[in-house]
Amino acid sequence: MPIITQKTQAETDLADKDAGIIRSAEALHHAATVIKIENARFWSLPTDRLLAVLNADIPTTLATFQANTAAGTAINSLLDLLGLDQLSNRVPTEPGRTDIIFDGAAFVYVAPPDPEPEPEP
Repeated sequence: MPIITQKTQAETDLADKDAGIIRSAEALHHAATVIKIENARFWSLPTDRLLAVLNADIPTTLATFQANTAAGTAINSLLDLLGLDQLSNRVPTEPGRTDIIFDGAAFVYVAPPDPEPEPEP
């Protein structure tokens, strides 16, 4: 009695196809993981340095954001189609900070609003 299940050629071909999809998905997941780490590192720069980088070449910054969003959306969509729990990292598609915005001419820091004072009892 063989200890390995014999497969038909069609079953072998389907298994090979699935294995190739998994290898490709693992590569995409690795890319998503690296992009996520680098994105966090970039957005964690001190505010003054981050603004200097963002404003150094605004057309390039905006084009980079657009390209990153498109790539991230595509990678995330492909990973979502597989629905595999072990491939859970996704590419951020939004800016990493909400206190820096593009005002139409430059990237600027917007201080968070002061919290409402607590009512006295």
